[in-house]
Amino acid sequence: MRDAVEKNGIPELCNMIVAEQIEKAIVEKCATIMAVDNVFVTKIKVIKAPSYSVEELKKLHQGRAVQKASAVARPEEEAAPAEAAE
Repeated sequence: MRDAVEKNGIPELCNMIVAEQIEKAIVEKCATIMAVDNVFVTKIKVIKAPSYSVEELKKLHQGRAVQKASAVARPEEEAAPAEAAE
């Protein structure tokens, strides 16, 4: 895990966590000692803050628009009981 964290940047590390690559690596490394199932990354503790400039952070978030929630139309089967309850 330490190698993956040290070699990759924050965006790549986030993609690895979402893709469950770190969990799979933990299961493989522990297989020689004991069978391990259901490995999840639930918390990440920052021991040493990375040195990032403001420009680098702006580049990471550049071009991303804020997505606002929009109304979703319900199917007629779900809409009918909700109207009857009112």
